[in-house]
Amino acid sequence: MVETSSRQPRRQRKAQFNRPVHRRGMVMVLPLSKELRTRYHRRRLTVRKGDTVRVLAGSFVGREERVARVDRKNRRLILDNVTLRKADKKLQQLPLNPGHLLLTRLNLSDAWRRRVLHAPEPSPEEAEAPEAPPEAAPETASPSPPEEG
Repeated sequence: MVETSSRQPRRQRKAQFNRPVHRRGMVMVLPLSKELRTRYHRRRLTVRKGDTVRVLAGSFVGREERVARVDRKNRRLILDNVTLRKADKKLQQLPLNPGHLLLTRLNLSDAWRRRVLHAPEPSPEEAEAPEAPPEAAPETASPSPPEEG
């Protein structure tokens, strides 16, 4: 279904902002990394919560973070650990444009998505073990007193 037959940029933008929310998800697709392209034989895929993406543009370029929320209404993605410090010292999550991201790891917990990608069932170890955040480091024990010799 074509929303507009016009080629004028202003009418294309108007069609983008007037698109119903259930149709905006079809526009929120990200390119796959080279490894995922060869594995799944697809060039792009709709982004979902739980996917891991690499930031290609902006002040967070090069970082790989997990998608915390997909905002279809405003056509933005919220990532874990991508925050800005406001003037009152509070942290605020930074919404990113999907055009500045690249999918590097897929969330295959959904059977429908596995069927579309022809992906195998995840192993029980992968399904049960949640992925630890990359910034989380184990707490270090207090230093032991020096040994006398």
